[in-house]
Amino acid sequence: MLGDLLMIKIIKIGGISLNNLVLYSDMKDLFRHNNEIIFIVISALKNVSSLLKHAAKSAESGNKILFSETVNEIFSIHQDFIERNMPTKVASISKILSESKENLLKALNSVYLTGFLSKRTLDSILSQGELLLLGILRIDLADNPNVEVVDSRMIIKTDSNYNSAKPLQEETNQAIQQLVSGSDAGNYITQGFVASDLQGNTTTMGFESSNLTALLIAQALGSKEIRIITDVPGICVADPKIFPDAKVIEEISYHNAYIAAKYGLKLFYAPMIESSDITDTTIIYSNKINHLNELTKIVRVADCNNSLLIVREVISWKIEADSSVALRASATLTITDNMSNWVYIDKRNMNSIADELLININTYCLISVLFSEKSLIVNQAMKFFENNEDFKLVIANSDVIHIVSNMESGMEFCKVILPMIS
Repeated sequence: MLGDLLMIKIIKIGGISLNNLVLYSDMKDLFRHNNEIIFIVISALKNVSSLLKHAAKSAESGNKILFSETVNEIFSIHQDFIERNMPTKVASISKILSESKENLLKALNSVYLTGFLSKRTLDSILSQGELLLLGILRIDLADNPNVEVVDSRMIIKTDSNYNSAKPLQEETNQAIQQLVSGSDAGNYITQGFVASDLQGNTTTMGFESSNLTALLIAQALGSKEIRIITDVPGICVADPKIFPDAKVIEEISYHNAYIAAKYGLKLFYAPMIESSDITDTTIIYSNKINHLNELTKIVRVADCNNSLLIVREVISWKIEADSSVALRASATLTITDNMSNWVYIDKRNMNSIADELLININTYCLISVLFSEKSLIVNQAMKFFENNEDFKLVIANSDVIHIVSNMESGMEFCKVILPMIS
């Protein structure tokens, strides 16, 4: 089965996407109608991993009411998922829900009574989101003999650095290859994030590491491509939930993707990008399983160099009483030498920023604009851009600033939406 490497398809589906009725149906159809080896990696449902961590910390601090309420919220999320995606199987799945809830409460009560939460115990608790969802899918997919539901702890092997375990490549490759070569299923589904050490203890590889699980499987099976299904149509030049008209970036290099991951782009997971670069694995981001009309590819050398806006906190502004336009900076807008023509907004380093506009342009047409906590007159910035051949600043209307690079043939360099504040 491992001979024809081109026939192996690795797909990772995020928890938000999996809760989409159409996409979930598409996943099941993919299992029914294909001539390829399909290996799907799933994440926990939206917010479940964070809620599990919150429950564990609440138990450690002695707040039994809070961790009990959090557990109820977790299982309510799964109940809604079942009723939406598999309404005819609610009764048959109820047993696994009650058993899982009982086991989770038992673990949390143990932490509550001792007041101690070890990293190993935390991993066991954090893994419950993926394990519960995998158990639900095992029941829903039971009528398809061509699908094998696999606990990732059987195939993803790591060291014993709990909460941030590092994969053991040789042991993982061997386990995955043995699974596929010894099975006639042809289709597999497993959970991301969760693994086990060589002693069989449950480990986790860090939040957002489900993408890394998909990459490890691809590497073990010799696949040079993985698809990551998200709730957005690829990687956009800005968050489409904030900027609805943001365009999809067709290609990003490993280098730029790694930088974006380090600076907070949640869709990218830095260790996955590093491993992909080493093995030259193409990563495709899309919001559809079957119809890849819009997508983003991460490759070694990208054909185009797009600007990207990473927003941690959107900066705000208002019209001052003296009628001069002023910025109330609660963020930093900057492009560094290592980020090519990408824009990053954050407010963590505000204390070190001078009360002035700083401009730094090099041969790569980079710009660094730092806004202080005090008011900065936009007209000052406009004068600079008016006298500079490389850039211009355009105040399009009362709530949008455009920074346009002339060196990019007038292409929009960055659009920052500044919501009005009272």
